[in-house]
Amino acid sequence: MKRFILGFFCLTSFFLLYTQDAVMLQELVQPYGILLDSNIVYAVEKDSIMAYQLPSGKRLFSFGKTGEGPGEFLSSNNPNPLSVSVFDSQLVVNSQGKLSFWTKTGEYTKEKNFSVLDAEHVLPIDGQRYLADNSKSYGGTWYQRIILLDSEMKEKKELFRTKHRWQGQETGIALFLKHFIYCVGDRYIYLPGEEDNEISVYTKDLILQRTITIPKLNHRIGTRSKNLILEEVKPIRERHPSFPWPVFPEYFPTIATFFVDNDLLYVFPHPLVQGEDSYLCYVFDSNDGKLLHEKKVIIHFYTHRNMFPVTIKSGMMYQLIESDDEEWRLVRQKIH
Repeated sequence: MKRFILGFFCLTSFFLLYTQDAVMLQELVQPYGILLDSNIVYAVEKDSIMAYQLPSGKRLFSFGKTGEGPGEFLSSNNPNPLSVSVFDSQLVVNSQGKLSFWTKTGEYTKEKNFSVLDAEHVLPIDGQRYLADNSKSYGGTWYQRIILLDSEMKEKKELFRTKHRWQGQETGIALFLKHFIYCVGDRYIYLPGEEDNEISVYTKDLILQRTITIPKLNHRIGTRSKNLILEEVKPIRERHPSFPWPVFPEYFPTIATFFVDNDLLYVFPHPLVQGEDSYLCYVFDSNDGKLLHEKKVIIHFYTHRNMFPVTIKSGMMYQLIESDDEEWRLVRQKIH
């Protein structure tokens, strides 16, 4: 599928895309997620996962297909219906209504089902507990929540709550809210902090260890950023008139996204203008909260708000990028 790489490429980004450690991955159509494990990269498509050998880029195998049976994935209206992670030396695929477990060579082993009304984006903590999110109304106001599930995939405890971006057709859809990101690392669980520049680090027993804070930003959302988003939304609203109109806050939230690898926390604040390809990255040690490194990196986007698939492994940032000739290349940059 032909897509454009957001403009304003500087010479550095051009150099990175076409000359530095770029590996072509064949047969990809529209990947939206990647996972690296040892020397294999797993690319997530809409209803399957493709595995490639590094550094050659040789396609090894694929697994999964659309369906409701064992080893099959249900499609959803979510733009990212599948995600894959590593747990207990297995691949874990989160799809609509179930977690499925696979060997690292793509062989199906088992699955756990859950209600899509109760949970989404489920991550295993151990064999008995899971993290997930859902939406719930309190007194007429909708909230997004991060919750703890038990071994039966039933809610055990609410861990975090924030106001949902959608409160009804008449109010529009709020953009650039405080980050709503959670993940399970090797030793810790990471949840949003109280402020928009904070990440809370918990033990696997859900004991708060520390709060990691990056410098708070006061970047106003200017006319250029708003116009870029409105241009992107305009054709959607022409096709779907009921699509809610974007509502902008005065300021960007501080944290755009973060990644975890080997107890290191990589935090990316929002840039001054949404869609810029130069991002600052802070690297923290989760064990003591110390800032180890900060560096600017190049991140490529296919719309004004959506980046091409990114992951971080062993101090390197990897990104899948679609080129003008509609080929997909895996590009890496050293962070620290």
